[in-house]
Amino acid sequence: MRFKSQACFMARRDESAVLACMACVDLNPIRAKMEVTPETSKHTSIQHCIQALIKGKQPRKLLRFVGNPR
Repeated sequence: MRFKSQACFMARRDESAVLACMACVDLNPIRAKMEVTPETSKHTSIQHCIQALIKGKQPRKLLRFVGNPR
């Protein structure tokens, strides 16, 4: 499967811009038809966030970044 890397340039560096970027990343597996819903996504942190929300808590941590940080 091919993938595409896209830079995220935020003109406004505020909380809403960061949340929009996170939502875009969390929805990528659905757009790629790798997952059906965010709740079933194993490739982003959204599944952990949803499980914490169901329990009425904040997630303790997000998934670690794996790969080349550059």
